[in-house]
Amino acid sequence: MNEEITKYWVLWVCGILAAGLTALWRWAWKKFKAQRKREDAMEEGIRAILHDRLFQAHRYYMDRGFCTLEEKRNVEYLYKPYAALGGNGTGE
Repeated sequence: MNEEITKYWVLWVCGILAAGLTALWRWAWKKFKAQRKREDAMEEGIRAILHDRLFQAHRYYMDRGFCTLEEKRNVEYLYKPYAALGGNGTGE
């Protein structure tokens, strides 16, 4: 009789543990996906800001007709992270 009770208790405990681990796994996966989505959106936003800044600088220097060496270095400084974030290459 004790063996049967112990056997069912072990089955119940294992079932509860499995259900708990499954719920924990689903919660962690949901959090991971949400975090990844947020990071992707932030990356896209930063890329858009860098693109806009490069575009505005280009228009300004083209209208002015020249660009100093220091200004060129600044644009290159902006372009490096833009390209690293997957910028489309129009800044080249």
